[in-house]
Amino acid sequence: MIGWTENTGEWLIPTELVKTGVEGLDALLNGGVVRGSTVLISGNYGSGKTLLSLQYAFHQARKGENILYVSTSEPVFKIRQFSGNLSFYDEALVRAGYRDFADLRAGNGSGFVEFVESSMGVLAGASFSDVGTFMEQVRDMVGRQYIQHLIIDPITSIAMMYDSEAVMRKDTLLMGAWLTRLGCTVLMTAEESDPKLLEVEKYLADCVIRLNTQVVDRKREFCVSVEKLRGNLQHMRSQSYLPGPDGIMIRYDLAGLEREHVPT
Repeated sequence: MIGWTENTGEWLIPTELVKTGVEGLDALLNGGVVRGSTVLISGNYGSGKTLLSLQYAFHQARKGENILYVSTSEPVFKIRQFSGNLSFYDEALVRAGYRDFADLRAGNGSGFVEFVESSMGVLAGASFSDVGTFMEQVRDMVGRQYIQHLIIDPITSIAMMYDSEAVMRKDTLLMGAWLTRLGCTVLMTAEESDPKLLEVEKYLADCVIRLNTQVVDRKREFCVSVEKLRGNLQHMRSQSYLPGPDGIMIRYDLAGLEREHVPT
């Protein structure tokens, strides 16, 4: 709802929010992310980035929306094999391998998760010679299949294909602007192993969610925080979470937590 924020002296304009399907995370995001946003999930190895991406994908598909999941590091069969043990995974919602659907807008309204993989210059059977062609192939799939959510896991593999940081920013911004006009929300994962690449990705994202894991007193601890959020209020304090067969489970207590408005 429209309201005046006294701490910033600005009007808060209502926008359509997309819930992630992770209760605690949606609370941290104050209801979700703005539809059409580019969301970056960063984290170290084993923090649950792919798990969160899959949880998000199947939550959207159950609502009747279409998801294109581009894997740039693992073959689709491995992702599906891993996902089969997850409580939220539903094989009936899966379409594996790119197909040219005639017109999904006229379909029966049931959503799907379409898995494709990108490796060695091939994207779901379509060859590409450079990263620019890769972007074009993704745009073609999104447009043809009426995709409402695009997931690239991880974007780090794509970023490494660029020789120029400036060209990468330009291509990503152009694709992001095009997807935003379609109302397509983009979710990307990124490893924290290359800080330089990660900073570029954080700069381009509208929302940055950081998953962190470390060993303390011989126990592994997991912590999630929202580091950036355009177009909405966010809770600033990090929360603990546990990854498991039911997905990311955040132990959250938001009573009295500070919130900050991040201007667009």
